[in-house]
Amino acid sequence: MSLAVAGCFVPRETRDYVRSITGTKAEDWIERSEALAIRIDLPREAPCKGVGSLSKTKDVAWVPVNLTRAVTTIIQKAEAAQVAARQTASRARKRFASLLKKTTSAHGKGRGMIAARATKGAKARAIRVASRERSSS
Repeated sequence: MSLAVAGCFVPRETRDYVRSITGTKAEDWIERSEALAIRIDLPREAPCKGVGSLSKTKDVAWVPVNLTRAVTTIIQKAEAAQVAARQTASRARKRFASLLKKTTSAHGKGRGMIAARATKGAKARAIRVASRERSSS
């Protein structure tokens, strides 16, 4: 549940099930809101299509949502984790930019570009170490 709320993973089977039962996307049910828009008409695959004239209308019913304390806590933790991840990524980008500036000014523009390109791969650390060894000899 916490992974789905955090937006990290909603299995295809779950998305398909929610869509076939409710006629709406699973992501609409995951989002935090005061009310959910639920289609009054049934999806075309619904087994009880036509019962009570439900499938003949295109209206949406807004149903108020009262989240339990546990769900609210899960949502708050997921939101806090997203904020922390964004802050960490931002700090890492700033740190990398400052290191790149230092590298560029010390070794010329070409080496800085090579270092920037190398950090995208899994062998970035080895490439940077090899670069330092060459420049010191």
